[in-house]
Amino acid sequence: MTNAPMIDVREATKKDDDGPPAPAGVTLSVASGDRVAVLGRSRGGKSTLLTRIAGSFPFFDLLDDPTASDNVVVPAPAGMGEAKRRAVEPLGSLGIGRRVKARPQRPSGGQRQRAAVAALMNKPALLPAGEPTGAQAAAASTFPLLLRRAATVLTVLGLAMIPWLVFLHTGLPATVQASHWAWTWTGLDSFEALGLLSTGLLLRRGDCRACLTSAATSAVLLVDAWLDTMTAAPGSDFELAVLMALFAELPLAVACGVLATRTFPRPGR
Repeated sequence: MTNAPMIDVREATKKDDDGPPAPAGVTLSVASGDRVAVLGRSRGGKSTLLTRIAGSFPFFDLLDDPTASDNVVVPAPAGMGEAKRRAVEPLGSLGIGRRVKARPQRPSGGQRQRAAVAALMNKPALLPAGEPTGAQAAAASTFPLLLRRAATVLTVLGLAMIPWLVFLHTGLPATVQASHWAWTWTGLDSFEALGLLSTGLLLRRGDCRACLTSAATSAVLLVDAWLDTMTAAPGSDFELAVLMALFAELPLAVACGVLATRTFPRPGR
């Protein structure tokens, strides 16, 4: 003999005046112990369907009048007094023990969400969850827009550098006397040493931020190789600068660049 399903929905339809039905003709049968995911396009009626099934909001909303602890014990099947005493423990473990007697309007959105999670201590027979990560949707949706704007700004700035480079090449003198020559090279090599040291330490700790320091160190090494060769005096100084670039600075820059790509965190790794 087959047990009756816990949820049995037949041709569920909700029609608004300003749009098509959502949901439209949904038939659903869920037995005890089943886990069901409702998928579909935005504004397709998924949350409406959960609302109708659960008889409450399928989000992390709380009832307005009861306190946080009262909201936790609402799904309790029996023993309300014991449930209230047990409600203090999960609220405390979630960092909102001081909000036990607070009304839902007082805690922050994150605290209300944690209070809703604490209600799982009652092991409800039915647990509707409408987009558990939906609170992050707004922030996540704006990030690609910011990236596109940043890409546009950086591209425009890069193109604007072209006439500036022409001006530098034609307008600057062929030779110049630097007042802080020693400090210039000491500072540049100090950046290299700092980059190599920080990258090594981060790698030893297994810290993924090593990808940032290794990428920066690679860039500094490339700059060093360029300035070494371009500012070297003709003759043996220039030959030494070229040898240093070919056999020290450039290979180390390539190694740091490869290391940066290999240590860059990726999903699933």
